[in-house]
Amino acid sequence: MKKSALLLLLGACFCSAFAQDYEECDSVADNAVDLSHRVVNPDSVVIDRSNGMVSVRIYWNFVLPFVDKLTNHSSRSRFAVSCGGFGFGFVNAIDCPPMMNTKMASSYEIFFDRIIAVSWSPMRNGTSLRLGLGLDWKNFRMTGNSRFVKDGKFVNLGEYPPESDPKFSRLKVFALTMPVTFTQKFGKGFSFSAGAVVNFNTHASMKTKYINNNDEVTLANSNIHQRKVTVDVMGQFNFKAIGVYIKYCPMSVLDPEFGPDFKCFSTGLTLFY
Repeated sequence: MKKSALLLLLGACFCSAFAQDYEECDSVADNAVDLSHRVVNPDSVVIDRSNGMVSVRIYWNFVLPFVDKLTNHSSRSRFAVSCGGFGFGFVNAIDCPPMMNTKMASSYEIFFDRIIAVSWSPMRNGTSLRLGLGLDWKNFRMTGNSRFVKDGKFVNLGEYPPESDPKFSRLKVFALTMPVTFTQKFGKGFSFSAGAVVNFNTHASMKTKYINNNDEVTLANSNIHQRKVTVDVMGQFNFKAIGVYIKYCPMSVLDPEFGPDFKCFSTGLTLFY
């Protein structure tokens, strides 16, 4: 009985207030064009009354089904598409012939790890697996008395001409990359990633510069028989948008049948992972 009486009292108050508002807006309604619409399940409705005018605003939350599937945080397992992952570091040739005295301080690597990537989070504990598509550029540079020499179809190591002034001799490799990584977040912006980077080495070249009899000599060649596919092992520590990485390639960069057999190691900084 008490609940019924309370409901009747609230209903009477509501009807009285509605009748008062209706009388104030009656003159506006008489001159208005019929704009009646049926609104089903709006997310929110805002009614404003000012200077005898009444405005009604209705809001919905629009959901894109495909994006909602990718970024649905409420589910235990989710997929996401991302872009980013830049890196810059120094690279060095290891397990190489003695004459190949590349300098890590002047040899470098630049990469864009995720032109696009798809990640899968099987659980809501910060663990994810990611497959990406990117680019990588490595530059091995010698500044001492040794240089790369193209002899027919072979790349060898040799010396500069007598009494010449060496500038540099470098070997450059460009690759399309496919990183496959495991990432674990630890909270407060910290995370660790490890995995493999498959390199499709689409282009490689060599260039040597030196001064001989006051003339600058440049020797270049782009047919140096790089290994078409190599795999790097990569580890990475991140704090928010900045991190450090190490990368090691256990495979020869060049085809050993056509050039010196050497592996590579690189380390440096990463951004926006």
